[in-house]
Amino acid sequence: MAPIDLYGINLSAPVRIVQMTAECVGVKYNLKKVDLRTGEHLQQEFLKINPMHTIPTVIDGDIVMSESRAISGYLVNRYAMDDSLYPKDPVTRARVDQRLYFDMGFLYKAIADIIYPTIFGIGKPVREDKFHKLKEVLGWLDGFVAEDKFAAGTDHLTVADLAL
Repeated sequence: MAPIDLYGINLSAPVRIVQMTAECVGVKYNLKKVDLRTGEHLQQEFLKINPMHTIPTVIDGDIVMSESRAISGYLVNRYAMDDSLYPKDPVTRARVDQRLYFDMGFLYKAIADIIYPTIFGIGKPVREDKFHKLKEVLGWLDGFVAEDKFAAGTDHLTVADLAL
């Protein structure tokens, strides 16, 4: 199997989700650096690959995909030896999907609302309510892994754990 091309940078948490998934299922990848800070994602060469100009982006043969959680599911479905990382059982799969959507809709946003303005010096100082929201979201995350379980309530790693 030929390596896939993974466009992004190691600094990106979504890129790392794809890297970890690829490593878990034994898929080799070529990391093609796309530096957001310098605007490489807005250059015509990259826009031809991904007009949404987001990272990570993966090319696997004729398949071009973006969005880390979808890429992770694809990699498991296509290359994993079993379904333990992305279980086919409907109830367990629903829990995994819910955690993936939680990561995208709540956790990543709550962290980004604090980290991006701080790291990149964007806008005004971070408001106190953003810290309270992050604390609330982290409490929900803590509940997912209660009782020594993995994020989806399983006794093994899933893509939900890689994302979170």
